[in-house]
Amino acid sequence: LQETFYDAEYAGFRFLVDNKLEGLSITIAGFSDKLILLTEKLLAQIASFEGPSEADFLRASDKVQREQASFDTFQPIKYALYSAILATRPSETSIEFLRKQAAKVTLED
Repeated sequence: LQETFYDAEYAGFRFLVDNKLEGLSITIAGFSDKLILLTEKLLAQIASFEGPSEADFLRASDKVQREQASFDTFQPIKYALYSAILATRPSETSIEFLRKQAAKVTLED
C-alpha cells in the first residue's frame, strides 16, 4: 500500500492500516474533497488483496500471540482497568477469547 499511495502522502493525506489485538484498524486522514477518492482506492486495494504468504501469516500470527502474552506482565492497576472495562462495556472482547481465537486461526481462514 505504501508504494501505491506514496504520492498521496505528499498531497497531505495520511493513512494507516494496522493489525491490532481486536483486529484490523484502518485510519484515513486529510483535508481535501479528494479524501473520498483516496478512501475508495485504498479500500479497493485492501479488498483485492489475495492474502499473505505462509511466512507472512506465521510472522503476523506470532506477533499477535506475543502481544497477547505480554498482557500477563501488565501492572495490577492496568489489569484492574481492563476488568472494569470488561464489566462496563458489553462490546469489549476478553483477552481469553482473543487468545483462543488466535491459537486456532489458520492461513485458510
